[in-house]
Amino acid sequence: MPRYVDSFRSIDPVMLVFTCLPVLLLLAAPRTSGLASKSPPELLHDLLNFILQPRFHLELFLLVAYLVEKRRRRRLEEVAADSENRSRLIVEATRDGIWEWNSQNHFRWVTPHFARSLGYDPTEFQLATSNSAGWQTYVHPDDVADMMDKFRLVLSGKWQSDVFEGHRRVRASDGQYKWYFNRYRIIEKDKDGKPKRMVGAYIDVNGTMIAAMTLEEKNRQLDLALQQAAAAMQMKSEFLANISHEIRTPLNGIIGLGALLWDTKLDADQMDLLKSLRECSDGLLLIVNDVLDFSKMDAGKMEMEDRPFDLQNCVEGACYILNLKASPKGIFLTHAIAEGTPRWIRGDVNRLRQILINLLSNAVKFTNKGGVSVRVRSEEVHGGRIKLLIEVEDTGIGIPESRMDRLFKSFSQVDSSTSRRYGGTGLGLAISKKLVEIMDPEEGKMWVTSTLGKGSCFSFCLRLAVCNEEDVKGGGMTTPGSEEEFNLGVDVPGS
Repeated sequence: MPRYVDSFRSIDPVMLVFTCLPVLLLLAAPRTSGLASKSPPELLHDLLNFILQPRFHLELFLLVAYLVEKRRRRRLEEVAADSENRSRLIVEATRDGIWEWNSQNHFRWVTPHFARSLGYDPTEFQLATSNSAGWQTYVHPDDVADMMDKFRLVLSGKWQSDVFEGHRRVRASDGQYKWYFNRYRIIEKDKDGKPKRMVGAYIDVNGTMIAAMTLEEKNRQLDLALQQAAAAMQMKSEFLANISHEIRTPLNGIIGLGALLWDTKLDADQMDLLKSLRECSDGLLLIVNDVLDFSKMDAGKMEMEDRPFDLQNCVEGACYILNLKASPKGIFLTHAIAEGTPRWIRGDVNRLRQILINLLSNAVKFTNKGGVSVRVRSEEVHGGRIKLLIEVEDTGIGIPESRMDRLFKSFSQVDSSTSRRYGGTGLGLAISKKLVEIMDPEEGKMWVTSTLGKGSCFSFCLRLAVCNEEDVKGGGMTTPGSEEEFNLGVDVPGS
């Protein structure tokens, strides 16, 4: 009853009177007699008496309720028809395959456009796929087994969820297969928990899947190419290491025999030839050592020692070796260690010496007047470690700003004329920078500042542990002036 009361509130009273007046007259006619002989006032009096009767109220109420209900149903039918029409338009507009399944009629396709998108006639497609056996003929053979296994599991009621999804390939009329994402839901079950009705949709994901598979294939090819490149790099590194060892063995024999020959009685021409032989052998040995170090670092097989050593003796030893080249050119080579810098530290003294010799060798090579200076200082860090900063500054030819980015690259020099005039492999700085980074992977770095025509300053920093008293007094310490300190296997061109 409240539903009708709400409906009455929305009715205009004046319109209700004019609408119901003919009905009132019809209702009142059987209950009045002699209508033709009565005057209008008498007719109005009889009508009013009839209206005031309780039975009339009930009849009027039922009439109005009927009219309101009829109007409400008509409105609901219009809304339902409009909603169905919109749903139909949406379904027809989509390229997805919306379907319904029930235990009596099996498959029923709702979207004719799905069949058209595959190149089939909708009616023929509906008939051909109305059961599982017919539908299997349109699914890719590689997807049929998985699809049917899951479908049987769903029909058995053993599937734990009411929602299912998966990718399927459907054959089009041209024989090509298109990718679709199938998602469906159980909307009704029987008393045993088995599905009676299901609805689902085949969503077109062909473009996305093709792009994904293309990307996957490209990634697979890229991974394969990277593996092949890594294998080739490994083979190259092993080859360089092996060939370097093979070359260095007879080369050391040549150098040794030359040293023995130097101690014999020779005339001036013979000594001059032997000196040239020694210089060439030493230069070749330096190149071999550089290639060997480069191949080790490239293969990730460079190992570092960690033992106490004398920092002051390491610096002085490097300067002593290069001073043999600086003196004939008339340039000075000095070093200064800042006050407070620990003398005894832990690390790989051979590699630190190698870095210093590489930097000093370059500085002396490119300096014709003035000189080269080495500055060493340290900053204390926590945990018994220091941050060691070493600078090698020269007054040489300097480096153009446009060529700075080539300095630390392998087999690279400032320009081609440098290699022709001064020689070298272009590996020294690259190896030195890499050694610094290996010795201190977190904060080790090398950089350069230079002014063309005025000189350059190569700097590097790395963190090293400071030795305590027990380390200094214990074994394994490299002491100043020991044979081991100067026999480091580092060859200097021209020595």
